Amino acid sequence: MGKVDAFSGRDGRKLFGITNADRHYGTFGYGVDLVRAPDDGFLRALITDWMYGYYAWPEITGGEYRGRTVLYRTVPNGVGIEGVACTVGLRDQPTIGFRREAAGVRVHLSSAPPNSTAFLMVGVSRDRFGPYRLPFDLTPLGFEGCMLYTSADVALPSPTGSSGVSAGYAFVDIPLPLIDIGGGLPLYAQWKVFDAPSAGAGLSEMLTWQVQL
Repeated sequence: MGKVDAFSGRDGRKLFGITNADRHYGTFGYGVDLVRAPDDGFLRALITDWMYGYYAWPEITGGEYRGRTVLYRTVPNGVGIEGVACTVGLRDQPTIGFRREAAGVRVHLSSAPPNSTAFLMVGVSRDRFGPYRLPFDLTPLGFEGCMLYTSADVALPSPTGSSGVSAGYAFVDIPLPLIDIGGGLPLYAQWKVFDAPSAGAGLSEMLTWQVQL
């Protein structure tokens, strides 16, 4: 029947699986590409199945397969990214990511320096940071070109890994169930990174989602 499974290269966990809906005939022509969506920055899985469907068996009658191309999101509905990442003295811009967990969600950081100090700033507003309007320009505070997008009601520390696949990677697990159809409490999160050896810093984009309390 044909099936594609995608696994994390970091921990081996299955990320998603796609099974061919045609239950009458097998399909063996899958190709998978990962493409970054311009609207929210998340990867999409582009599945090309050139042997899907048929007018007649090509091997016997000379007929043709119809084929199909399907695009899948790699994050749940209701999860989005806003704003742009920035860096002051870092080689790469910090990148924020998201994964649904059994007991809540995981917000992770990649492309940060190894052994750096990182904080996940989580807020309930994207409009106000205390008396200030958001987004708030951090240039006067020494972060040239950087913007704060979240109210940052809490800052959760998580140092980045030092080597291997964990180098420059960090995560925070939030034990609140994701709501992907609206009606929950909106949360807005952004990573802030400090690297002592280079005296550099950076901020990620802002992640948005809703949780059930």
